[in-house]
Amino acid sequence: MGDVVLGQEEVRALVAGELDVDPAAIGPDEDLVTLGLHSMRMIRIAASLRRRGVRVNFSDLALRPTVLAWSELIEERLGAEGDRPARPVEPPRQESAAGEPFGLATMQHGYWIGRADGQALGGVAAHLYAEFDGQGVEPRRLERAVVDLVNRHGMLRSQFLDDGTQRVLDQPGHPIWSLTDLREVPAAEVEGRLEEIRRQKTHQRMRADLGQVLDVSLTLLAGGRTRLHVDVDMLAADALSYRLMLADLAAFYRDGGSALAPLSYDYRSYLADYNALNAAAREEQRAWWQDVLPELPDAPALPLVPESEREDPLRTVRYEHWLDPEHKRRLIDRAHERGVTPATVLASVFADVVGTWSSEQK
Repeated sequence: MGDVVLGQEEVRALVAGELDVDPAAIGPDEDLVTLGLHSMRMIRIAASLRRRGVRVNFSDLALRPTVLAWSELIEERLGAEGDRPARPVEPPRQESAAGEPFGLATMQHGYWIGRADGQALGGVAAHLYAEFDGQGVEPRRLERAVVDLVNRHGMLRSQFLDDGTQRVLDQPGHPIWSLTDLREVPAAEVEGRLEEIRRQKTHQRMRADLGQVLDVSLTLLAGGRTRLHVDVDMLAADALSYRLMLADLAAFYRDGGSALAPLSYDYRSYLADYNALNAAAREEQRAWWQDVLPELPDAPALPLVPESEREDPLRTVRYEHWLDPEHKRRLIDRAHERGVTPATVLASVFADVVGTWSSEQK
């Protein structure tokens, strides 16, 4: 850790890169939120610092969002790391415990609990589904790319067991690829068929218990048009992983992934290392939550329609309000003027709406 040098100039350069501004325009004590450094940008900076050996997370940075405060925090963390004995370098553990169950991360556990049918307001999956319209996509070539992708990333063939553990299978335990040919279907029917596919996939709950956490399908349309449907369960991948997964899928489709470097680290190894490195902090956090738990309010009491009266209890509907670019810019500017991120504004709006409909105001 002693080789890592991250003074104010380096921190300022990181921030300037996220904001696309001249580093000289950022003062050491200037509130970075007011300059436009929202939460996603802070998350990226925290990830960049961790890659360089500094053990910080988003909440550490959000507490005091200035270049000076972050520089002091980095110096403090690097000093603390320097006082620790170096951990022995272990060989890559990928595939070392293939097939053996291991525990879930906190978010995974929440997703796993929420998808259970017996859970109140549950029985639904947290998943990321997207569609991509294209031209001339070759089905067999894409299918081979999907197989290569799943072989590369073990978590895309993971299975989630009844005891709240997970394991990586040699192959997905349930089909993950399909092809739909609508080229000869009358044009008047095509949109209806596409909408039905979207409805089904948007609300599906993949068989994670059997080892299905990925669903890739291709729809062939007239004139060489195609629609790619990609769904991944968040038990196996988060939003950033989704982007990396799509990039790898494109690489496998384009040239067989010849430019992709081999992986030497897997999720199981990450969890083991994370838990070992953060054991003391986790116990400190557990003690804090145990302290405040008696004072926390119950879940909001909302006016819910009984499941027996709903046509499809598991179907969710999104309500939205569209802000045009000008109103969006004004909202962001006003948030920055008050030293809060746009995400904080939206969270406050959400809390206000929930409070309006709840019989409990606390």
